Amino acid sequence: MSGTQDPTLRQGVDRLMQNAQSLQGQFAQYYQDEANRPRLLSGVGQEGFLIQRNMNALMKTALKPGLNAPNSSYNTFTSTWNNGTGDLQRSFSLISEFWRLLSGARPELDRLMTAQPGPGPRPTGPSAEVQIVTLLQSQTNVLYDYFKKCVASHTPSGAARIKELSTLIRELLTDGRLSPGTVVKLTNSKQAWTEFMNSYKNGMGINNASLALLGYFVNYTMAACAAILK
Repeated sequence: MSGTQDPTLRQGVDRLMQNAQSLQGQFAQYYQDEANRPRLLSGVGQEGFLIQRNMNALMKTALKPGLNAPNSSYNTFTSTWNNGTGDLQRSFSLISEFWRLLSGARPELDRLMTAQPGPGPRPTGPSAEVQIVTLLQSQTNVLYDYFKKCVASHTPSGAARIKELSTLIRELLTDGRLSPGTVVKLTNSKQAWTEFMNSYKNGMGINNASLALLGYFVNYTMAACAAILK
């Protein structure tokens, strides 16, 4: 028997999601032209204010465990954006990463805001495992986007970030808190990851061949995460 969601928390999360998606959409539309900086300043002034206010309020509730990663990501964005003086490309990448983390955290937020009627197994598994799988899901998408851009531009501009994300994903795939059932569901992902890493060669193989292998990993991982979090 499942519980009911706290309507106040749900409204707060819904507003946070809407504001975050709106702000990311504005950056996606305008970040490539410096002439659009005033538009983005206005967008951050409006949507960003609401995001920060809502995030601060929700971080004081039972949703904090599910919001820790998105909150940290948003703080990194605001620091880089630096009241409108920051690099547009980097700011766009960071607000996009924040949106990916936040949207990827929705299953865990839904679980956390659901009042359970009594003791018993949680519908989506232990909180730690849900957080690990949700983070794996979001960071896999982030890695693919960075890797694809690096290959397309033929520059190592994102190489350091790719290495950082690769380390994080490896740690998530091998996290000892994952249940045996989840480990089994991630079997194909781990095999695809090994093939990708062998081609990637710790940064020496940022090319189309590695990108194709990373694509296989993404497909396996998205399917596995969906099955685990359903």
